[in-house]
Amino acid sequence: PLSSTVLILEAKKVEKRSKAIKTILDSKNVTVVEYPLLFERDVEKWIPKQAQRKKLILAKQVPRYLIDAVGPELLDLDLALQRIELYLGGKQDKNRVSLAIAKEIIPDTRVRNVFELVEALSQKHLDDSLRFFSRMLKHGENSIKINAMIAYQFRQIWLTQDGIQRGLSGYDLAKYVGVPVFRLETYLPTARRFSAIRLKEITQMVAATDQALKSSRLADRIHVERLFVKICS
Repeated sequence: PLSSTVLILEAKKVEKRSKAIKTILDSKNVTVVEYPLLFERDVEKWIPKQAQRKKLILAKQVPRYLIDAVGPELLDLDLALQRIELYLGGKQDKNRVSLAIAKEIIPDTRVRNVFELVEALSQKHLDDSLRFFSRMLKHGENSIKINAMIAYQFRQIWLTQDGIQRGLSGYDLAKYVGVPVFRLETYLPTARRFSAIRLKEITQMVAATDQALKSSRLADRIHVERLFVKICS
């Protein structure tokens, strides 16, 4: 290659067993830089640091709320902080962000939608599930992200059920599940509707749907709607 040329290849996932990929990686002219995805607990720590750069002081509950409201993507969270910064006007005497202010500026439509969707699925209400799914698509969510949110919610429901079986309750159960106590209340009714075996089956179906969404040529919506039919059957 020309010494003046820099070629950058970006990929979310690399099949290292591929002959072509091996050839590229083995080249002395290639440098691999990995940016592993952050866990949610790391994202929750990142938000206050990013807020400090914008001279914002967040209340303790705000980072968790922002993740619930807009998701764990750093770009989306930074945009949410920018909206808060603009709302407050950048004034030194108005840089404290309470949970009430965060809720006023960043509505939690994402959270309500996914909770309503999972609630409809848990009650086997297929029509409502499809309606909530359509609404989320109209709000700009994509099928892969919606499926990931469903996976997360059912994982939390599974953990809630497991914690109850271990004799946990209240704060101890919330800590085990990894959510605030107030959020735990949304999981309890659903956890009681499913057996552990059924939750495992649903988790496997959601994982299979994720794989299909990333590899099949069929329209993404078809895969998710098939998942709903299986859960509600």
